[in-house]
Amino acid sequence: MRLINTTTLEIEEFLSEDKIPPFAILSHTWEEEECTLQQMQNAEASIVKERKGYQKIRKYCEQSLKDGLLWAWVDTYVGLTSFPIDKTSTAELSEAINSMFRWYQMADVCYAFLSDVSTLASLPKSRWFSRGWTLQELVAPRNVRFYNCAWKFVGSKLDLRKELHAITTIEEAVLETGKFEMISIGRRMSWAAGRQTTRIEDRAYSLMGIFDVNMPLLYGEGHKAFTRLQEEIMKISDDQSLFAWGLPAEIKTVHEFRDNLAGLSVDGMRGIFAESPDEFKFSERIHVLQDLRFSIPPIVSNNGVRIELQVYRPTGHRIQFAALYCTIHGNYRYFLGFPIIRWAGRWVARYGELVMIPVRALVDASSETPYTNPEVLLLKAPIVLPKEREPLNSIRLGWITGTHDKEYKMEVHCAKHAAYSERTRALTLTQNVDTIHAAFIFSRMEIDPTTLFDGLKRPGPKRGHDDEVWHKSSFVITAKAYNSSHRYTAAFPTFAILVGGPIASPWVEIIVVLDDHDSGVQFQKLHTVKEQPIQRCTEKAKLLALLEDDTNIGPLGGKRVQANEQVIMLWEEAQASRFGLIKKTGQGRLSVRTQLQMMSTNLVEKGLILFVTIAPPGHWAHEVKLRWW
Repeated sequence: MRLINTTTLEIEEFLSEDKIPPFAILSHTWEEEECTLQQMQNAEASIVKERKGYQKIRKYCEQSLKDGLLWAWVDTYVGLTSFPIDKTSTAELSEAINSMFRWYQMADVCYAFLSDVSTLASLPKSRWFSRGWTLQELVAPRNVRFYNCAWKFVGSKLDLRKELHAITTIEEAVLETGKFEMISIGRRMSWAAGRQTTRIEDRAYSLMGIFDVNMPLLYGEGHKAFTRLQEEIMKISDDQSLFAWGLPAEIKTVHEFRDNLAGLSVDGMRGIFAESPDEFKFSERIHVLQDLRFSIPPIVSNNGVRIELQVYRPTGHRIQFAALYCTIHGNYRYFLGFPIIRWAGRWVARYGELVMIPVRALVDASSETPYTNPEVLLLKAPIVLPKEREPLNSIRLGWITGTHDKEYKMEVHCAKHAAYSERTRALTLTQNVDTIHAAFIFSRMEIDPTTLFDGLKRPGPKRGHDDEVWHKSSFVITAKAYNSSHRYTAAFPTFAILVGGPIASPWVEIIVVLDDHDSGVQFQKLHTVKEQPIQRCTEKAKLLALLEDDTNIGPLGGKRVQANEQVIMLWEEAQASRFGLIKKTGQGRLSVRTQLQMMSTNLVEKGLILFVTIAPPGHWAHEVKLRWW
């Protein structure tokens, strides 16, 4: 540390802080004709003594001597021209800036020279309050004394604490005691809002002491310096008001934000860090909460910031909301949070201003705490606006699953604008039109009644098998157990799954398909067995004719749904009494369930997938959700 001898104006270096004598320190703003270290070392030259900067240093040293201090330190302009810092030494410049807050704390007195102030009334308009470096020079020293342009005493920091609070918004308690460790990160950032520095990087470097962090100086990095500052703060503090920037003067709820959202743009998509202290302007309204869930501390990497936050997901909306462990004064039933947009399947980006998230949106009334489990988010700003992947103009048939899926054979019939590939199991559309695209027709393969009923045993080779089949092409089997009064009936009509509609709003429907030549008899027979399967049925020829029709055709039942379920097989067991009365002793059902779902079809693309499951109705609860892989 280099100090000026206030008597001789010569410079002496002290290598150890233990050897540093009592000293004064100067706080001022850059003006014309400041003196560099090299110029002060040649101060005998008359041209140097005529500089305004030299006269300022001389007056400063005279005041120090009056107060009994033989040594003084002055920073003419950190990062550009410094005295007594050697600007030609990058290492010395970095050391001085990283040490400066501590040096201001160590000083016996700090003289704040206000070159544009003549009276106390002009104090609020002083340029000194708009500069970045003077913030730490006001907060750090225990004793700050203000002098006007003529080096006349204006008042001390303690005397002027009310005026200083009105000008800077810094709490009076901080001005009185110099203690600010309990002040939130966001609130401290707000002290620097509106302050300027000649070099962009100094907006960050001038705040290192306020947050008790150190980092190397990289002039030329621009706004990245402020990002690095926030990363360093994040490493030592769990105060999430660091992320509570962008608080508007009139804060909205999540619903008000969504109602007023005009559209998405890449300019509005950000990472988790602010670009400057200005974005913390209204942070005095923020109340920091304790993280009761003990979330894992956030981690910075080249992939973004990994952080655990509570997330509110409104249904049917791309915008979601991440809740910080902060609230807003006067609205303690709300978390403070920010909108997020998921992009590229991995990251999320912050979008827009801070909003209020109601606690009830995250937890229900039965919760023992007003917190829910946090989610891991990877926050990173996209380089370009992430677009939703355009879905493929096709519908792929997923693997047919269930307990009876192997007992059916399938044939596919397509409309003119569609084609089905057995190899890829994909129905490709040449036109994205709102009509029927294809019919997947399922017919039961050869059926053995003994596979349906436990009581129907296949007899030995010499004992006949008393089965009665109504028609060889029919879907109804009647059987009588050998040497028993038990009778069995099974109905298993052919059925079709119809798909149609535009890719953005498709529909699926299940109908029973009757034989073209025997439809009347089949209808009556099916109606006799059970009414439920005949809610929607048609002849096969009529169904194929619909596929040839060029007009827009919707679901035959009128309902546009993306999931459908239908009973497609029934079997019953009955017993005849000795009086000829028939008593039902058991029954079974088989259903087909279909669902059209937009999802990834491979590692890159997404499209519609038609899922088909054939199983008893109670099987759905145990169904495993399928993926393309």
